[in-house]
Amino acid sequence: DPSPGNPEDLLVALEQALLAAMLLTYIQGMNMLKKASEAQEYGLNMAEVARIWRGGCIIRAAMLNDLRDAYLGQPTLANLLLDRSGWLPTNLIQAQRDYFGAHTYERIDAEGTFHSVWKRSE
Repeated sequence: DPSPGNPEDLLVALEQALLAAMLLTYIQGMNMLKKASEAQEYGLNMAEVARIWRGGCIIRAAMLNDLRDAYLGQPTLANLLLDRSGWLPTNLIQAQRDYFGAHTYERIDAEGTFHSVWKRSE
C-alpha cells in the first residue's frame, strides 16, 4: 500500500500520471487528425499516421505501436479510447457489486468466481 510521504510511491504515481497524460495527448492528436481528415476528405490512414509518427524524431514513442495496432485491428475506430473497452462496463459493474456487497466477479484470465477485500483509501 502506498505510504503518505513515501518518495518511492510518489515517483511511481508520477510515472503513471505521465504515461496517462501522454496516452491522452496522443489520443487527442489522433482524434483531431481523424476529424480533419473526415471534414477535408484527406482519407488519412490512422494506422499509417501512427507508424510515421513512430519514425519521427520528436514525438516517437513505443506507445505509438499500440495506437497503430488499434487502428490496424479496427480501421474505422471512432476514438482510440474505445479500443479494447468491450469488457470495461461489465468489469466496472462487477467490481462495484463486489465492493459494496461481496457479490464476487468473474475474470477473463481464470475460471471461477472471485472476491477481493477492497480497501478504502483514507
